Amino acid sequence: MSSDLEKARRRFERETELRIGEAQREAQLRVEEARRDAERALTQVRTAVETEVGILPKKKHVLFLLAGGAAGLALALRRRKSKRRKLKR
Repeated sequence: MSSDLEKARRRFERETELRIGEAQREAQLRVEEARRDAERALTQVRTAVETEVGILPKKKHVLFLLAGGAAGLALALRRRKSKRRKLKR
């Protein structure tokens, strides 16, 4: 009886290891696919920056400065419009 239990335990462990291995492979494939999607999106962003700005900065901090400047300008223009509306009332 104990040998039957031992066989069942070993079979269960093998099946579990196979399932775990399969799940890990599937997860790895999903990670690789997400990485490829992110790389494609980054390429599109770089192309858009190069098209709009005319140059493609190589350093991340320069991109952040450009994005921050654009966001600040947009925010300043938006506030300016809202102040004009308040003054007209």
